[in-house]
Amino acid sequence: MRFGREKNEQRRKKDLEGSLEALRREAAEAQESGDALAEAIAYNNIGTVQCDLKDFEAALESYLKSAALVPETATLDEKITPWGNAAAVARRVDQWVEATAYSLRVDALATMAGDAEQQEVATMMMALVRKQFGKKNFAEPLDAAMAMLPEELRPHVRRDLHADPTFRKDAEAK
Repeated sequence: MRFGREKNEQRRKKDLEGSLEALRREAAEAQESGDALAEAIAYNNIGTVQCDLKDFEAALESYLKSAALVPETATLDEKITPWGNAAAVARRVDQWVEATAYSLRVDALATMAGDAEQQEVATMMMALVRKQFGKKNFAEPLDAAMAMLPEELRPHVRRDLHADPTFRKDAEAK
């Protein structure tokens, strides 16, 4: 049934735009009070609403701003979430090298924390980008993405696993 569909879409968009304004106020208040984590969370939520509004470029900017604001004292989930969201949006807008770099950040942070569940999430994220490039063509974008990472994160990336997923099976067999 299409009855009222257009009205419902207009109402939904208006609700989302209202949410966006409230979140922007929340981010400004957090910035004024010097609460970097609250500001980061607000920008992450702004990105989510922007995705719902199909404004993917703005969403990517919001997620990256969120990631930049997350303090060192934040939890692993608070550190990883904006990078994972940025990777998903980068894939959506065909920024595949960037999506690879953001996914590698998730992997490095999860590996540093020894969080197997988040490492598995990172592995799945990397599988999506590897599939886009194709296994034979993946080394070059993987190296480019590695170069985009901060130096201190690079040793924590499971590069061999991402470059060749059979690496894990071969290592386990020995």
